[in-house]
Amino acid sequence: MRALALFGAGFAIAAAGCATGRAPPAATEMANVEKDLTFLFGFGARGCGIPQGNCKDDKNFPTGQPEALVKLPPFAFDIHEVTIEQYEYCVQLDMCSEPSGFNGAGDENYYLNPKYQQHPVVQLTQLQAGEYCAFVGKRLPSEFEWERVAGGPAQTIETKRLYPVAFGAGPDGTVPLDCKNELVNALPCNGGSKRTTKVTTMTGDVVTEAGVKVYDLMGNVSEWTASDADATVTCDKAQPYTCEKCVVCRLTKTDAVCEKDCLGCVCGAGSKWPLAPNCYKPCNAPVCPLRKAGETLDGTYTGKNSNERRIVRGGNYEASPTCGTRFDYRSLAIAPNHNQSAQFYLGFRCAKSL
Repeated sequence: MRALALFGAGFAIAAAGCATGRAPPAATEMANVEKDLTFLFGFGARGCGIPQGNCKDDKNFPTGQPEALVKLPPFAFDIHEVTIEQYEYCVQLDMCSEPSGFNGAGDENYYLNPKYQQHPVVQLTQLQAGEYCAFVGKRLPSEFEWERVAGGPAQTIETKRLYPVAFGAGPDGTVPLDCKNELVNALPCNGGSKRTTKVTTMTGDVVTEAGVKVYDLMGNVSEWTASDADATVTCDKAQPYTCEKCVVCRLTKTDAVCEKDCLGCVCGAGSKWPLAPNCYKPCNAPVCPLRKAGETLDGTYTGKNSNERRIVRGGNYEASPTCGTRFDYRSLAIAPNHNQSAQFYLGFRCAKSL
């Protein structure tokens, strides 16, 4: 039935092409992820101060969450971000709605200018991104799937990718201060440019999955996922926990305001403040109980979707090289409203279950 459904989607697009007199844009090639499906998600407490520099915002929301092993079912992942040409064709067929604005990425006529047809489409809500993926017989990826491709299949912090392979693995990886020859559309590698680039052209921003190159996970534009902003998705909720006010506070207020609630709480069986050995403690403030070593999470979980917040992953053309472009980064990229948060730097790619 799945094969028939995908065939039906492709047939409908081809038929629409005949009706409009315009050949449909080529479908985005996908990388199949069928091996090494259990991987380490997040950098845990190490993520708070790694790398050093302007990562102070990590204290306001725990980037990467407590590290946890996640097991995914096989899936396929678009090798590049959805382009204006691809999205505009969906709009022409009345299967997608136009972006909230035609400006973006350094040009007032970004969406309408033919020279940007192969650049990523921006200024779309998460709902619009999901509609396009459904149009081509796909769906938005979860943040677990996104990080598995970006960070690789490693099961230890020391071997996990933090940046593209060119910048090394492990939590101590850094982006060179002068990386203009690396072909990565993120600061400082792009020389301060605040423009998108054509998809698949940034050959320094590439990871390889099953022999297939996947582009622009560090830069170009940040990307919507299907996951909601569940602050404790990798926590062990079965453990005793007295920090509920802390989590709520960190999602909505500053670290200074939350200090009273956060620094006095404990979590985990047998924990005694200030040691709290079973706590996840980014910047020394406990957020939630850690999971038992070796325990794996169900990678199909995308959150309760009980509020408007959805997770955005990946860096973009104006993201900080020391923080915003890391593969585990998510703190500044939490969209407050998945139906309204259309941004110049925000696009998407699609995925598919295998």
